[in-house]
Amino acid sequence: MKNRIKTKGIHEAISNKTAYFFMVFLIIVVPIVYFNQIGDKVLLPRLLVLSSVLLMLGIYVFSKRRYSFFDLSAIKNFLALFAGLYFISIVFSFLQAYDFREGIIVFIKAFNVLLLMVFLPVLFKNTDVWFKKISTLVIIASFIALCIGYYQYFTLVFSEANKYLPDGRDTNYLVKGLMAHKNQFSISLLLQLPFLVYAIVKLKGLWRIAGIISTISILILLLILQTRSVWTALGVMILFSVITLLINYRKFGLRKIHRNTALISISILALLLSLAMFAKSDYGNVYLYKLQTITDVNAYNNTFRVKILGATVDLIKDQPILGVGAGNWKFGISDYFGDLHFEQKDFNWLRPHNDYLWVWSEMGIFGLLFYLGIFVSAFYYGIKTIRKNKNQESKLIALLLLSGILAYMIVSLFTFPLERINQQLYIGIYFAGIISLNLKNVKPNKMSLDKRIIYYPVIIILLFGIFYSYSIIKQEYHVIKAIAYTNNGNWNEVIKETQKAENPLKVLDVRALPIEYYYGMAYAGLNNHKKSIEYYSSALNASPNNITVLNNLGQEYYKIGEYKKAISYFDHALSIIPTFTESLVNISTSYYQLGRYRKSLNALKKVKKESLSDAMTGNMKALRKILKKSRNESKDRK
Repeated sequence: MKNRIKTKGIHEAISNKTAYFFMVFLIIVVPIVYFNQIGDKVLLPRLLVLSSVLLMLGIYVFSKRRYSFFDLSAIKNFLALFAGLYFISIVFSFLQAYDFREGIIVFIKAFNVLLLMVFLPVLFKNTDVWFKKISTLVIIASFIALCIGYYQYFTLVFSEANKYLPDGRDTNYLVKGLMAHKNQFSISLLLQLPFLVYAIVKLKGLWRIAGIISTISILILLLILQTRSVWTALGVMILFSVITLLINYRKFGLRKIHRNTALISISILALLLSLAMFAKSDYGNVYLYKLQTITDVNAYNNTFRVKILGATVDLIKDQPILGVGAGNWKFGISDYFGDLHFEQKDFNWLRPHNDYLWVWSEMGIFGLLFYLGIFVSAFYYGIKTIRKNKNQESKLIALLLLSGILAYMIVSLFTFPLERINQQLYIGIYFAGIISLNLKNVKPNKMSLDKRIIYYPVIIILLFGIFYSYSIIKQEYHVIKAIAYTNNGNWNEVIKETQKAENPLKVLDVRALPIEYYYGMAYAGLNNHKKSIEYYSSALNASPNNITVLNNLGQEYYKIGEYKKAISYFDHALSIIPTFTESLVNISTSYYQLGRYRKSLNALKKVKKESLSDAMTGNMKALRKILKKSRNESKDRK
């Protein structure tokens, strides 16, 4: 009997240490991975590390030395079922894709989240106080993120006299932490809050103090960063948590005085919020202005989102069942720009800024239903734990996990956490936590299949994910070098770097420009117009509605005197973005060469006033003189 107890204790100790080892990598190491010498400095490097950690975790989970069988109970639930079906819908969407290679990264990310949902509950089930351990790691991770964020704020924003960037945005956009954008940085901080709240409530001593400091610091930084989607999500998270506690206050061991205090507090908060929303404000009070513009579709920052969402809805209407294929939204969306009066500054949107519409447009209605099914299942199991589980610790954990999941769902309405590794990592941990709570009352289900049927496919896909991430990082590294040489006019080096950047697994860079585009630029710079046209045409085949490629291809035809052909490409670009200044100027020049002065003048008239240069104004005057002279000559002949 003593030997059995001793063996059990050793097994639990091993599980605790192993779980903690992997969670250190997932929560602390992955979010700080950053490679400065590529376009998107965080996406692929973190995907590479995450896939590597999951490979180690997969080998551990399936190891005979650790487990005599794999616990199928981690898979036999609706949450994992819908996640698996969503993953399958991604695979089938490749059949619809214009270029399935753009969906490979979607495939890998979805598979990684699925594995987090399946593997982590196996560790959590054999590990004591797993939520406590995760909370301590999140405190450390939050301190790292906050140090970087506040350092950037005080060095780049607070001490800066000019409060606006050259492109018109607020300087607080410079505060990115170790993320690619300040909004995604805000979301990553938001998703840490459930664990920090647990630390405040349940931990003791220095950990509790650290949790309080970190929570307050995050709330202050979220206020400074002014990310409206995060403000909205935070408000909904608090409201959901309070209402759940009010309804189930006895189940959480609270007394009536706690319930009444919460009711009074939330009533006062709602009143203050209402007054703030309807108070008179202009941009002078930036925080009040930002708060009020959350619901104002005509606000400056919202008009772009409304346009892109409208275009995405139109895309969905044409292909609602099957979608356009994973990763292929960027190919299909530009067909819907013309009627929505997009401008050139709107064209850098590579995502619809709404994950639900993004999933529907790419994976079709079934992909969307499976995706939503994951969240519905999480709430089903979480609420079930709150209402039926007798353990108050489990109830609290379920409430915190659900609040985090709800916050993720809210920000998904306004931005794209589905793309970012940090956000996918946290939502995977949330889902795994919900599954783990549900497993406490479920008997282990021994795998009846040969373990190798699951083991080898999992390992192969993870190895492919590692290879893919590494190879595309290399591609991006050489693309950045090619861009640097382009800016210096070193065209031969551009060609060399572009050759190194070629990769059969991906043809577009992070700016959605085809790799062949850089060949086209290089040969254009070398005045080899035949070669340039060849590569620009290949680039256009890779991305048929890319206005930059269309414009440059038109320029090359102009240089060799094929003005009509040049006009066709400029015209194509202008059908997508009617205000594209460069194409308007180019098509005007082409019409001039053909002697079609009226069309040349009309093209220049379409250039926005703020984009008009002195040269353009001079050309317009010259064209009017030519047209006037032509009219006078016509009258004289009569």
